[in-house]
Amino acid sequence: MLRRLPGIGDPTSEYGDPVLPSRPNRMAPEAIRALGGFMIPPLRIEPVEGSPRSLRVAGELDVLNAELLASRLRALSDSPGDIILDISELAFVDSRGLQVLIETAQRLESNGVLILKNPQSVVANLLDVTQAERLPGLRVDD
Repeated sequence: MLRRLPGIGDPTSEYGDPVLPSRPNRMAPEAIRALGGFMIPPLRIEPVEGSPRSLRVAGELDVLNAELLASRLRALSDSPGDIILDISELAFVDSRGLQVLIETAQRLESNGVLILKNPQSVVANLLDVTQAERLPGLRVDD
């Protein structure tokens, strides 16, 4: 049972512990239960029209949903050529998300480049601090 503390407006459990608001999620409730009840952060992966090796990635990329992007990138990296990710709407990347990008760049190294287009503040800082652009097979375009 959730109740609101007077004057605060944040939901709490019946024991007074804060309860985080759930974020919108497109997963079916049975899929969420299968993952132990964890809410998967929203991640949207869409093909870019007219560019078969380009994807638009938006939302948050973390350990709970990185495999969604990893599987799409593995399929694209099976054939030679550059892969372009428009990450202008990607708000967050954790270490697993970064690992997916690095692994893809390594797979492409001799046959193409993973191009990350328009990273915004948090993601741009992560790429800068980790010096990701120094990796062969990865390029960041602002």
